[in-house]
Amino acid sequence: ECVSKKPLGIKGIEGKDWEWRECPNCKGTGKVKVNIIDRSEIYGEDDLAGMRRGRMRDFLDKKKEMYQAGDKPCKRCKELGKIKYSFWSGHDYWFDQQFDEHTTKDDLDRRKNKFWSENIADGGSGKQNKGRDRREFYGKQGRNKRCVWIIPTQPFPEAHFAVYPEGLIEIPIKAGCPEFICKKCGMARVKILEPAEEYKKLLGKSWHPHKHDAERGMSETPDKKASCTAEYKFKGYSDCGCNAGFEPGIVMDIFMGAATSALVALKQRKRFIGIEIKQEYINMANKRIRAVQETLF
Repeated sequence: ECVSKKPLGIKGIEGKDWEWRECPNCKGTGKVKVNIIDRSEIYGEDDLAGMRRGRMRDFLDKKKEMYQAGDKPCKRCKELGKIKYSFWSGHDYWFDQQFDEHTTKDDLDRRKNKFWSENIADGGSGKQNKGRDRREFYGKQGRNKRCVWIIPTQPFPEAHFAVYPEGLIEIPIKAGCPEFICKKCGMARVKILEPAEEYKKLLGKSWHPHKHDAERGMSETPDKKASCTAEYKFKGYSDCGCNAGFEPGIVMDIFMGAATSALVALKQRKRFIGIEIKQEYINMANKRIRAVQETLF
C-alpha cells in the first residue's frame, strides 16, 4: 500500500504491519459458550459453599435467563469475530531492574524506642529465626527502585535555564538502554540471575497459615520462607549465538538542549542521537560533549 508518512513530497511503499484474523476465542462467531452447571447434582448439597439449595437454584435460573441461547458476547474481539494480528517480529522490550541500597542500620536505629529489643520472640516466625540478625531479612542486592527518587541539584554555568542534573537521567538510561546489542540480529544481552544458596533451598515449597494445616500434616507455625527475601546472584550475560560482536544501545533526545542526556549516555559507554533547533544550544552541547569525549576516549 502507498503511504505518505515520510517528509513532504516523498512517498514510499511499505508493507502491511497488521491484518484482520479470525478470533481464536470465539472462532469468528463473536459469541462464546456458557457452561451452566448445577454443582449440587455432582457433589451433593453439602458442597454448596454455604449457599442454600433454593438460592443456588435461583442463581442458576437467573443465569439461564441472561444467556437463553447458551452464548455470551466474546470480550476479546468485542463481538466482531475478528482481531488485529500484528506482523511485528522484533525482540521484546529490554529492561534492567534497578535497586536501592539498604540503609537498614540507620532505619533500625531511627525506629528504636523503649519497646525495642534485639531479642526475637519465640512465637510465630520468631521461633524459626531465633538468634538471627534482623538485617539478614533484607536482600543483599537491595530493594527495588522506588517511584520517588531523591536527586541532588547540580550547578550549570552556561546560559541555559532548563538544565536538569545528570543524576536524574542516569537511572532511566541504565534501566532502559542496553549496553550490549548484537550487531547482526539486534538482540540485547540480559543478565543471568540465579537464586542464592540460602534462597534456593526454600524455592518450590509452599506455606499456608491456616488453622487446619495441622490436620493435613503441615506445620501451623511459619517457616523461614515466610520472612525471607528473594536473593539472586549475577552469573553473566545471555548470548544470542550469532558471534557477530556487540555494540551499545542508542539514547535519543529529541530536545537535546545542553546535551545532559548525551553526556550521561557517553559516560555509560552508550551511543546517542540528539535533535536541537537552536544554534546557541547546539554549540553549547558540542562543547560539553567534546569535553567528556576527551576524558573517556
